[in-house]
Amino acid sequence: MSGRATLNNECTHIDELAQFVGYTRQRLRIFYFNARSLRCKGKIEVIEELITEVGGVDIIIVTESWLEDGDERFVGLTGFSLYVSNRPKGRGGGVAVYTRNELAVCMVKNDSSQEFNILYISVANFF
Repeated sequence: MSGRATLNNECTHIDELAQFVGYTRQRLRIFYFNARSLRCKGKIEVIEELITEVGGVDIIIVTESWLEDGDERFVGLTGFSLYVSNRPKGRGGGVAVYTRNELAVCMVKNDSSQEFNILYISVANFF
């Protein structure tokens, strides 16, 4: 694969991490959003309003994030960790995944090129 690739082999013990996380939900609630740029003014506020309206969201998956390296500091959500796979150059593309801080999460693979973005995360078994 071309582009920047990251593989984290430390995710093999993520279920052990779950014992340190005080998360008690019986199911994950996942919210999907095609942003067409998280950097647009007011877009983060819209997402915050939507997840408040829906209630109890654990994971937010964003396509077409249009982020560049370093933009992560401008698009954070309170109570969530952010994982991104940005298009290496040019406008468009990108994937962002927000996970509730209480979840035991590990990024397994992050790969990007001009044609695609892959962001593979593992969430510990907390059921």
